[in-house]
Amino acid sequence: MARNESDREDIFAEATAFVHRIEFSCEARNEPNIIAGYRRDGVFTIYFSSDEMYQMTSEGHLRRALWGDVLFRTQGNTLAQLVRRRTPEITELVRHDLTPEELEKFIRRTNDRLKVLFDDLEQGRLHIVRQSPDGAEIVTDMMRSLRAILSSGLQLAPALPTKRR
Repeated sequence: MARNESDREDIFAEATAFVHRIEFSCEARNEPNIIAGYRRDGVFTIYFSSDEMYQMTSEGHLRRALWGDVLFRTQGNTLAQLVRRRTPEITELVRHDLTPEELEKFIRRTNDRLKVLFDDLEQGRLHIVRQSPDGAEIVTDMMRSLRAILSSGLQLAPALPTKRR
């Protein structure tokens, strides 16, 4: 892990792991552009900004998220909240597993955010800034993914493997 993270200059250009990616702007709101993409294995990621990201499995289950300086990672039945604590000597991640109440609040907020994105796509309020590759059906794929996530409610992916020492 890097000692110092810097704001991403161009998420779209840096997202080379995505075989399909797209960038949207929304004239109705003064917010950063939205970047979304799919990896070869079907993992779907949405960046609402450099400080807000959601990563879903190919089945639409949440794997990871980022809210500001807080990382979230699925544990299967809850999310681990990981906060970087820095000292001059080391950087460590301090973990807190969300309580059922905290998880419910997280899921409600995320569902609301994804619903707004879905509605904006459906109503044509988002404008494509760029996409790669040209001509790909990324918007259709996103609509399908978001519809599936929203219809069943946000679910957590199985726990991710942990780093072994």
